[in-house]
Amino acid sequence: VWELYEINFRLELIMLDRELLPEPVGDGEYGERLRHKWMEREVTLNQCWPGLPFRPDISCAGLSSYDGSFESIPPRIPFLKAFHQVIQSWPGEKPSELVNEFPAVEESNLTPIRDFEAALANYYVRTFLKTFHRPAILPH
Repeated sequence: VWELYEINFRLELIMLDRELLPEPVGDGEYGERLRHKWMEREVTLNQCWPGLPFRPDISCAGLSSYDGSFESIPPRIPFLKAFHQVIQSWPGEKPSELVNEFPAVEESNLTPIRDFEAALANYYVRTFLKTFHRPAILPH
C-alpha cells in the first residue's frame, strides 16, 4: 500500500509541475535554450525522491520516510532541498517561509527544517487543490 501512495505522490507532483510550468515551445536557438532549461528542471524534480518516479527505492523512502522523530530528518534533507527548488520556480505568491533559502542544517537544532518542511507540504497541498480541485494524495 505504501508503494501505491508513494508512486501516486510522485506522479502527481510531476503532473502539477507540468501544469504550472509546461514544456516550452519555440524555434531556433532561443527555443533550444528554453528546452534545455526545462530538462534541467526535470532533473531537479527527479531529485525529490530516490529511484525512478514509478519505481520507489524501498531502502530509502525519501520524503515519505518521516516518522515524527528528529532522527528521520537528516537523510531526507537532499530531497527536501530539491522539493524546495521545484516549488520556488512555480508561478504565484508563496508563503514568506518558502521565499527564503533552505534553512541551515545544524545537527543540534533540526526544528527549523521540520517547520520548513511543514510549510513546503502545506503549500504543495494548497497548490494542488487549487489547480486540480481535488486533494493531493500524500505518502505516509
